[in-house]
Amino acid sequence: MVKEYFEKIKELGIGKLVLIFFAGVLLVLSATMDNGTEKEKVSVTVPEQPAYNNDTQLTVSIENILAKIQGVQRVSVCITYEDTGERVLVSSKDTEMQKVIQQDAEGGSRTEENQSILEEYLYQGESPYVVMEKKPKICGVLVVYEGDKSVMSDISEAVKVLTGVDYNKIKVLSMN
Repeated sequence: MVKEYFEKIKELGIGKLVLIFFAGVLLVLSATMDNGTEKEKVSVTVPEQPAYNNDTQLTVSIENILAKIQGVQRVSVCITYEDTGERVLVSSKDTEMQKVIQQDAEGGSRTEENQSILEEYLYQGESPYVVMEKKPKICGVLVVYEGDKSVMSDISEAVKVLTGVDYNKIKVLSMN
């Protein structure tokens, strides 16, 4: 069987074998060459809700925790946000460059360069494919509570721990 294989190779001749080899090399090179399409992560802010809308789950969670502090009877929390957050989407970019050099009869020349970029996002059903999502940045927290005034600093500290917001962005007030 191996002998028959080598006999067929000898029948082809060295010229045809070299052509087949170079055709294979060209095929491999063309498959690995960059065709100008790049897959990259693009950061896009997707405004789904207004910046003043708070995350009710976080608000309720903070209210429940603060209500458990000794000396607090009732509590209400309001969180404001700086932005709506950010989603990182996967996109495909296709860049095309075109350069045209024109020369006139007097020896002058003019160069014109055109670049076009086509960017498409990868979709998962009806919505874009999200690689990573960043939560909105908290701008400030207002806490209004009814209870002992000596727990004000404890409330501020608890809000700082729960949200990561600095003390200068937290305001704690007692109810009437």
